Amino acid sequence: MVYSFSSTLLYHACAEGGLNIRVIGIPKTMDNDLDITDHCPGFGSAARYAAQSACELALDASGLPIHVVVLELMGRNAGWVTAASALAARHRLRGTDLSAGGAGG
Repeated sequence: MVYSFSSTLLYHACAEGGLNIRVIGIPKTMDNDLDITDHCPGFGSAARYAAQSACELALDASGLPIHVVVLELMGRNAGWVTAASALAARHRLRGTDLSAGGAGG
C-alpha cells in the first residue's frame, strides 16, 4: 500500500485530536508519471491545452519569414504531456481527408 506523507500527517493530527476521520490521499499530478495510476487528474486537460497551443503556435509560425519556434512544456520525469500533445497536434496539423474516396481518390 502506498501512503501519502501529507495524508498521513493529517490522519495523525485528527487522531490526536480525538476525531474519528478517515483520510484518503489521492495522487494528483498533471504529468501523469505516477507508477500507481493509469491517468492522473489534470493530465487530460493539460495535454489537450498543450496540443491546442502547439497547433495555434504552428499556425502563427507559418506566417513568419522564419518558421522556427520553440514550445517548452513542463514535465517532472516522463514527458507524457509533451508526448500526448505532440501526437494530437500532429494529427490536427496533418488534417483529415474529407473526400468521398478517401486518401486514394
